[in-house]
Amino acid sequence: DALAALLDDPDAQLAAKIASREQLAAMTKLSLPGDPLVQDAIEWGKQNLADSTQSAENLQIRWTDQGKQFPEPLGTVPQATWFGAGFPDYPWIFGTDGEYTAFAAVPVGQFEAAMDHLRALRDISDILNEGSGVVTHESVADGSIWFGHDSRRTNPDGTISYNFNTDETVKFPSAVALLWRWTGDDGFRDEMYDFAVRNLKYVAETLDADNDGWPEGLGNVERSGMGPEKLDNAVYYIRGLYDLADMARSKNDGDVFAWANNLARKLHQSFDETWWFETADQYAD
Repeated sequence: DALAALLDDPDAQLAAKIASREQLAAMTKLSLPGDPLVQDAIEWGKQNLADSTQSAENLQIRWTDQGKQFPEPLGTVPQATWFGAGFPDYPWIFGTDGEYTAFAAVPVGQFEAAMDHLRALRDISDILNEGSGVVTHESVADGSIWFGHDSRRTNPDGTISYNFNTDETVKFPSAVALLWRWTGDDGFRDEMYDFAVRNLKYVAETLDADNDGWPEGLGNVERSGMGPEKLDNAVYYIRGLYDLADMARSKNDGDVFAWANNLARKLHQSFDETWWFETADQYAD
């Protein structure tokens, strides 16, 4: 009854919204007398994050294969809340955008929205990809998936293309660990732990065809002509393994801790010799 009354009263709706935004503004008070523009930018950023936070109900999860099909839904996510990737062109649910936006959300105290975004990614991905651990790339608010399906296709030249981005899967455990560390919320860690383990187990078991330790697949840069293994995927994979090991240690999960920590150390130790490009004097794909 109270909600119905609120929906029928525009003045009450406005007052409720103002109150919620004032509450957000009260978090993380930054004082920078020498740089008031940066101080103001933090205040604007709090509100911009709230502006981009959206919710939807009854998302019908279906794989559209970049708009080439519109099949029957594979399942339904009852409710999702997320940070839109950017207005006006990309307001919907993205993997890597949400994983990055978590870094902006935690210092201004917007923990719940960041957690909800990760929950939405997990719920959508588990239906779409049948629990494989692959994180979907892109879902609109009705649940239609443009890209991010656990499948592959063979190109005319014989090379393999993936219908998902590897980087979003290897980043996910780090986003969970980030929120866990800032909040101390062991319940959230436990809620997301199984999916985070499946993320990196999938990468280790199915995305290393040449057995060199480094994952194949698309990274954050979406363009053709890049090699099968990407520098950003390698970096985020090591980071994700270390973060998963940290969570496993806190849960006394010795098997996952040993696996993730040992693999991370092995890759870390061979990183420079693998990815340093002497001619260009920099790391490169």
